[in-house]
Amino acid sequence: MADAKTVPSAVPNLNVAIIGHVAAGKSTLAGQLILRFGGVDSGTLDEYRAEAERHGKGSDALAWILNNLRVERETGRTQENSLFGLNLDENSLRSAGADRKGAPAVDAIRRFTFIDSPGECGHAKQIHNALSQADAALLVISAVPGEFENALSQFQQHTTTAIMTGVKSYVVAVNKMDHPTVAYSASRFDEIRSYLKSYFEKRLRASSAISYIPISASKPSNLLSSPRRTMPWYSGSTLVASLAALRIHPRRSHAQNASKSLRVAIQRVFRVHGAGTVATGRVERGTLRVGQKVVIAPRGLKATITSIEAHYVAKQAAGPGENVGFALHGVARCDVHSGDVVGDAEDNPPKEVKSFLAHMAVTNQPHSLREGATHMLDCHSAHVPVKLQKIHSRLMGKDGTSKDLKVVDVEPKSLRPRERGEVLLLPLKPICVEPSKECLYMGRFAIRSHDTTLASGTIKSVVYAE
Repeated sequence: MADAKTVPSAVPNLNVAIIGHVAAGKSTLAGQLILRFGGVDSGTLDEYRAEAERHGKGSDALAWILNNLRVERETGRTQENSLFGLNLDENSLRSAGADRKGAPAVDAIRRFTFIDSPGECGHAKQIHNALSQADAALLVISAVPGEFENALSQFQQHTTTAIMTGVKSYVVAVNKMDHPTVAYSASRFDEIRSYLKSYFEKRLRASSAISYIPISASKPSNLLSSPRRTMPWYSGSTLVASLAALRIHPRRSHAQNASKSLRVAIQRVFRVHGAGTVATGRVERGTLRVGQKVVIAPRGLKATITSIEAHYVAKQAAGPGENVGFALHGVARCDVHSGDVVGDAEDNPPKEVKSFLAHMAVTNQPHSLREGATHMLDCHSAHVPVKLQKIHSRLMGKDGTSKDLKVVDVEPKSLRPRERGEVLLLPLKPICVEPSKECLYMGRFAIRSHDTTLASGTIKSVVYAE
């Protein structure tokens, strides 16, 4: 077992997924944060602006800091998840020009990894990937009349996925307050906030802890300094101050996870000149070390970790909660895939799962889930077809919740919308998952058909493949 004392950093890394509907300004906000905290210099930004102007998209220059794909720049819409890191402490906040007057001091460094995700529901896989890694969510909403209202289905899909993946901490940024149709209107902000408060009160126990912040990402306004000139009616915290003070409810304490056997779910795989096969992912359990011999499930490949990097900084080791890239010696790029799981070869290595028993809740949509049907399973970074092999029972909780679940029907043939059940699921392609009590990140899942999320659940037990 890895010793908790060997975790390489005393500063926990907190993952924040940036979610929101199309055209909410997520990538522009992300680019503005990177710029303000010195992640890109003014010369590079000028190059982005010049290139964006040549393509008739001058207003998208900040978004281009993260949106590197040609299709993203042509359409103005994020297609893939992008990560960036920020350290928030008193020094970095003051250096970035944050207004600290009257704000509570940030006693320790808070290290954040932000995951900018697509807005379209057609990218359900990427959105699930981002949220399944997240300790908190930054929900970005457009204040422009019609933009939010016309994207309610996207908003509901994103928040449903966030709740299903166990995200409990939220900051809501009501963006585009500078738009001419909004003109920094207090009434428009109050209208959106009232709707969101009512929405979350029905779905989250801790909804009262959610912060609602009016901002302009493009100007910018109320990101680091109080908007005394543009929004004198607002007396709350700035966006960055709200993030710095965010109370995170970790999946489990990093110290507790550090003492467990290693688990890293691979997000992406590359072939890098001079380094060979390089994978990226978040360390969920244990400690990843240079020189460590590992097993890559579900195919049982063996490799050695030759280097580790986090946000362009080389490391000798990485602990729970850290997003890292790491070089794998002994395996080819074509043999390693997104959704594979890395573990220590000598300490409870991960294995392929043949089937698993789960508690599952059907979402509030028109379709029932029938025994024998095949759908797509999203679990950590893996996405495979799965068969609903058996519905053992229909479950009912106290007051319609998941508390004190009791069996109310044995071996039903289907589960209707908003019903819960104990089910046996059979993956139709190799996958590595774990009971949620062992690794929450690898034990929560969603069932979907195309872009519609049909159900979510937690894994209770697994049967390993021979």
